[in-house]
Formats: sequence, C-alpha cells, structure tokens
Amino acid sequence: MFLASGLRRSELSDAELLSAAGEGAAQAMRALEERHGAAVRAYARTCVVSADDAAELTAYAFTGLRLRAARTPPDAVGCVRLALFDSVRSTAVLWARPEQPVLTRSFGTWVGSGALWSLDEDGELLAAFRGLTPQQQCVLWHASVERDPSELIARVAGLPESEVWREAVDTGRMFRRRCAELYAQRVEQTACLRFVNSVLLGPGESWNGPYDTGHLRLCADCRELFRELRGLQARLPVHLPRRLLGWWPAGAYHTAKDASPRPRAGGARPAPAGAGQRRIPGPRAAHGRRTRRGRRPRGRAVPAGLLAAAVLVLLVSLAAGLWP
Repeated sequence: MFLASGLRRSELSDAELLSAAGEGAAQAMRALEERHGAAVRAYARTCVVSADDAAELTAYAFTGLRLRAARTPPDAVGCVRLALFDSVRSTAVLWARPEQPVLTRSFGTWVGSGALWSLDEDGELLAAFRGLTPQQQCVLWHASVERDPSELIARVAGLPESEVWREAVDTGRMFRRRCAELYAQRVEQTACLRFVNSVLLGPGESWNGPYDTGHLRLCADCRELFRELRGLQARLPVHLPRRLLGWWPAGAYHTAKDASPRPRAGGARPAPAGAGQRRIPGPRAAHGRRTRRGRRPRGRAVPAGLLAAAVLVLLVSLAAGLWP
C-alpha cells in the first residue's frame, strides 16, 4: 500500500490517495479532506446559509467519495474536487424546503427555477474536457479555474512542482485545440472549411496570432466562431465550471475560498470532527431549531432508520454521475 512505502500522505497524488482509501486506509481519506476540505466548504457556503450546514454537506461529500473509491478505480472519479462539488450541489438541492429556508437566496433561486443548466451552449467545452486524461483534467481545473498554487497542483496531479506550469500550458493548448476542432464541425461551406482548417492547422495557435481577415469580413458565421475561439481562454474559468456543475457562482466561491485558512503541508484543514452527524438533511426537527444564542439545544439521537435513509439519498445522488 502507498502509505506503507515511506511516502508522506501529502506527497501522494489524489489518484494514489483514492486507491489507498478504496483499500480501507482511513489516513488516505483524511489526507484528501485536508487537501480539499476548505475549498469544498467554500463551495457549500454558496449553497447553504449556515456554516454548520456547509460543514455537514462537506462531510456527506467525503463520505460519498470514500464509498465511491471502494467500488470504482480512481480514473472513474476523475478530478476529485469536481466530484466533491458535484456531490455538494446534488445533496444541497435535496435540502430545499420552502417552509424552512436553508439555502442561500441565489442558490435557492436556481433550485426554484428547476436546477437546470443549458445543454446547448458550450457543449464543446464538456466534450473537450472529457477527452482529457484524469490527470490533465485535474491540472486544467486547478490551474485555470481554481487558480491554485503550483505546490497544490503538483500534489493533486502527482507531478513534480517544477513541471506543473509546463503541463498546464500543454494541457491548455490541447484543450483549446480540441475545442476548436469541435467548433469547426459547425461549418459546412467549402470556403468556411478552408478558412477554419488554415487556422487549426496553421503554425502555432493561429487563432491567437496573425490570420487572414479576408474571409472573416465576408462570413458572419466564421466571425462568430472565430470570436469564440479567440475568447476561449478568457471564458474558460467561468463557462467550463458552469457547463460541468451547473451551479457556479464564481465570485462568491472565490471570496469564500480566499477567506479560508491557508492549507497546511498536507492540504486544507479537515472538516470539524463529527460533521455530518449532527442531523439529517431536509426539514429541521423541533429539537434542531436554533435558540436565540445561535446554538442547537440538545435533543434525542437521530434514529438509525433516518440515517440509513440519508445514506440512500446520497448514494442515489452519486449514481447520477459527475456529468449532467
């Protein structure tokens, strides 16, 4: 087992930690919680008002990840942080109760509108992302979307820190080229195909460099396509998460994440002990209401049947998969 090889937990990649967790290594799951816990709680805070509820959502997400690691190979999980965010969002949707507001106003509005996101716009982003290896997905997400430091990206992806940004550049170039190839499938006219091929097959990334403007002056469709290709890098940090997760309030998430304590050597601080065991998601029982001092009075233990129901809800949500 990896953790018996002399390596510290913080030196193992997410895939290696998932593999060890699937074999029952509790310390591997703790390492993943230390690495990703603060970011997951920040995302949860964009879904629910209470910090306690955010910690609870985070605990459920890591429990689901542990169960998933036990039955699937690490490659099937892909980017761990994305998988955790997906679990948080899916579980938070199930907590919506009009008579007992738990969700943030913005997330509640999104849920109230059907918790849907367009499957027609930016479909190329999803297809191009799926075409990357799990390691490349991690690098692209953490470098381009999360703006994480190279030290953390190296640990997540299992790369030497000195190679992180070269890998990020190479992955970004591969991703943009694949997007361009998918965008190019929209065009049908011979002149358009000739122009697009000259861009795709030209020296370097010619959609970001010099190009022949003659065809663009004549063709509105290619002008629109070219604008999308030229602006892809700028759109990526917002449009890719929305396409993958549906719910992505970038400003609120980054604000909450930046306000979190900096990760320790092994990652972020773990979730509070016992998080996820205080109550069952959904309508609050009478003994779970807050007092004026903001604390929950002590009540009876949650029945085992309700705990089993909560776990079942989590597994159903996981069965839906990471992608819409």
